[in-house]
Amino acid sequence: MLGASESSVVPAIEAALTRVNEALANTPWASELAGVLPLTGFIDFIDTPTKLHIFELFGAVPLWSWPITPGDIRLLLSDAYLHSICCLDRFGSSLAWHALDGRWGDAYPIINPETTRLCLASQPITQIPNEHANMFEKNLRIQKLSIVHVTRSPGADRIPSDNWLRFLPKALLVDRPSPFNRAVVVAEHMNATEWTVFYGESSIINSLLNKQLESRRRPLPKKGYVLLRFLLRLFTVGQWAMVLASLTLKDMNAFVVATWIIICVLSQTYLYPPECAAKTWMKKIGRIEMKRYETETSSRRALLNTIMALNPDTFAEGTWEQLYSGALKWINPILEAGQSRSDWEEATRAAMEEASEIPVEELAAAKSLEVESGFLSETWNEANERFYWKKFIHEGIYLASKVMKEGGLPGRRVTPRSEQTAPIVTQKTAAAK
Repeated sequence: MLGASESSVVPAIEAALTRVNEALANTPWASELAGVLPLTGFIDFIDTPTKLHIFELFGAVPLWSWPITPGDIRLLLSDAYLHSICCLDRFGSSLAWHALDGRWGDAYPIINPETTRLCLASQPITQIPNEHANMFEKNLRIQKLSIVHVTRSPGADRIPSDNWLRFLPKALLVDRPSPFNRAVVVAEHMNATEWTVFYGESSIINSLLNKQLESRRRPLPKKGYVLLRFLLRLFTVGQWAMVLASLTLKDMNAFVVATWIIICVLSQTYLYPPECAAKTWMKKIGRIEMKRYETETSSRRALLNTIMALNPDTFAEGTWEQLYSGALKWINPILEAGQSRSDWEEATRAAMEEASEIPVEELAAAKSLEVESGFLSETWNEANERFYWKKFIHEGIYLASKVMKEGGLPGRRVTPRSEQTAPIVTQKTAAAK
């Protein structure tokens, strides 16, 4: 019966296609539409560079991601893109990100900017409102601050040793753990209004932002590369040969090709976008997790104070009497050294020392600089009364405390969640709690 069923279905399909082709032949406008529809489907709807980037990063892309636009064929036919760095991570291929190391003050461009952006785009954002009194003043210089808490993924799926995905994808270069956390400040330029702080285990942060991603497999022989490149070029050219043939015939084949292109575009945009592939790479290959928090500050100085209070390396471990040696070098490209800055740094140190005696919950609730509702002493307020940045120090400590409370950020050391305490909470306060 199966054979009889198949023998009846095939002629029915052929008859339907014949009727459609006859209708196209008798309808001039439909025939002309079939001649251009597959070509228009390629116009700026397929993001080939991002697809190629994901393919180089993860070693795999969905089958529906293969349509290639005429303008992007050069990516696959040119030898200029044969580099170990992923396509859009190459310098000049995407918008650069500049990083400032919170411990040593090193300034460097992020080596994996597009991979990092895709990973961030795959994560939801938790908004943390800044309810400080400064935010209700006029003529604010609003700065957007994103905090990204990066941790190891304890429940990451291990890829079987015989799985080809174990060897093709790019992975973090340094996998050994570090006992210390690190904060790295990132922006497009030093006069930006949007800033990101990556906060987490120093080895993970450094591997993601400052070291090139590397494949775990051994390099292929040169002949292997030549063969794979030839096959890729053959498939790319063959794809366009099929499109041109359908354009020439102006029959049902053109509509089939156009329909498949539309399915590919919609699938890549809504069903499985590149961000989903980056999320899978984070879980299976990078074995890291990211949690994103976003807030705003009233000014650039309040932004710097917030980052200083968040930075686990602002003070040496166990002391509040002086700032960690070199811990504020990361500010140099943003704020020039001088007497005014020295006064501000000392006032910030003294304010953070006073705040260290107060539980983080109380700090996060102090929305005003007033002594009655604030957490800074009358002595500190009087000593810094003449400085315009006095109120921004209070805002920075308040907002950092709120971020630590909402995000559960650890201190200077990488510790289990149950043992975490905020950097601006002293051991004495933690014990009292």
